[in-house]
Amino acid sequence: MDMKKALCLFLCLIVALSFASCSFPNPFDDRASKEDIFAYVKENETALLESISKDDFLTIRTSTRIIQRIDDDDIGKGFVDFDCGGSGFGSATSYCGFYYSDDDNMTEIWCAPSGVSLSKSGSGYEWHEENGDNTYYTENICGHFYYYEASY
Repeated sequence: MDMKKALCLFLCLIVALSFASCSFPNPFDDRASKEDIFAYVKENETALLESISKDDFLTIRTSTRIIQRIDDDDIGKGFVDFDCGGSGFGSATSYCGFYYSDDDNMTEIWCAPSGVSLSKSGSGYEWHEENGDNTYYTENICGHFYYYEASY
């Protein structure tokens, strides 16, 4: 390899490394931030409650990028899941969102462990898998709306 090619490769490596240290969006992470979720729910609580009472989420679905998916299969039981994205794949996956629970059941969400009690943690409640890395955290946003995050 001649000196010019070696120098060119070296400079390309330096440029690549400098870009790697920059903060680029992760294409495998579409999660909304906790702060954005809290702000959205507090600002739109009335509209969310109206959508839940009518079981009509068209306006909610089209008015924000925070919500990725709405699961209203259990709306008859007073429960709706608002998925706000995920990150990773396989055993390094995490999810976040918020849910409405008419009876304030913090373990009704799909990612909460069943049959375990949650421990107080800061402003919310959490569960950590014993001898594992699975976690679940939930926190009241306002009224019957709760933030959640889970990792597996």
